[in-house]
Amino acid sequence: MMGAGMRKRMGVLLLTLLFLTGCSSGPGPSSAPAAETSGGRETAAGLESTAPTAPTGGEPKPVTCSLASIRDKVKVKGRSSAVGEGVSLDWTASGLDIRGRFTGDVSLTANLDSGKDAYFEVVVDGNREQAAVFRMDPGVKTYPLASDLPEGEHTIELTKRTAATSNLVIAQSLTFTGELQTVPAAERRIEFIGDSLTCGLGSEDSGGTIQDRCKTEDGANTYAALTARAVGADYQVVSVSGWGVAAGADDKNWRISHIYEKASYRRDSEKLWDFSGFRPDLVVINLGSNDDNFRRRGGSLTDEEFVAGVRELIALVRQNNPGAEIVWAYGLQASTMHPLLVKSFEQLGAEGITVHYVRLPQNTDGGSNHASTYGHQYAAEKLTEQVKTIMGWD
Repeated sequence: MMGAGMRKRMGVLLLTLLFLTGCSSGPGPSSAPAAETSGGRETAAGLESTAPTAPTGGEPKPVTCSLASIRDKVKVKGRSSAVGEGVSLDWTASGLDIRGRFTGDVSLTANLDSGKDAYFEVVVDGNREQAAVFRMDPGVKTYPLASDLPEGEHTIELTKRTAATSNLVIAQSLTFTGELQTVPAAERRIEFIGDSLTCGLGSEDSGGTIQDRCKTEDGANTYAALTARAVGADYQVVSVSGWGVAAGADDKNWRISHIYEKASYRRDSEKLWDFSGFRPDLVVINLGSNDDNFRRRGGSLTDEEFVAGVRELIALVRQNNPGAEIVWAYGLQASTMHPLLVKSFEQLGAEGITVHYVRLPQNTDGGSNHASTYGHQYAAEKLTEQVKTIMGWD
């Protein structure tokens, strides 16, 4: 039987461990069902937690852990960087994959520190048919990810639906009752580079002009996300609505090559991405639609400038990902630039540089002539088939 002195020493030891690991024990934030909800609960100082207290037996207590302290357990998705004790979730499809033995509720404290209406998808235990969507509002708040979990092993996938142009988020801490388990990295890795099509803009609109940009943008279920899931790959997305190869829809300076090497071009225009942290086996580029839009809107862009832009971007991708295959996927919205893309790849091929070209099926049934949910699904089927052939993936 443990004496009072031993219990005291065990309590001190537990407190020490909690402090050292960046976690605190105590009552966790209350949870609500994670259907589409608005906002969360305000916190005064950022991380909602209480001072660590030693358990006295009985029911297990919730623990709050900073993201910095559990990065070896939680899989952080996308081009995410450390921000204080948290991690940035800025780019489309960035997020967290969580695994562990949990009971009760799991919640996230996050700071929407730029923009508004950041929408996230939550999938619990792989049940995508029951995926929930919630909206983050400006400021530091706590959001339920899962509620009333029966004791046992569970998985939680949190994925950002909205793009960096609309909002920037810092995930600060997780609160849960139980024990985290390490989420292993997939053996396959893909990077997707694109524009609003890769952001999922308007995919949940029913045609016409987009009325609620953030609400109907589903970056968690684009052709890119669906293709990555189909081949069992981890993936990250570098995409900006309106941007292109040699010109953007409204500005000739909106060129993806200008920001491709940035960790988060809107959060910190100077900070470079560490490419050693994510080495893709495959890079998929889906660009060209906005170069066409620039021309249609009266902008001056010669064929030679476009071809030069393609070559510049390919060189930049190859420089930073020397071991990756490169696929250029095009045609989901328009096909006007197809002849110039073919010309570019023929030139590169003659120089011993291979770029695999995949024509995507056109679909403009979503908002503002973007692909609908079905359009993304159909494009993913076609792209997955080609990717498996190119990469030799079963």
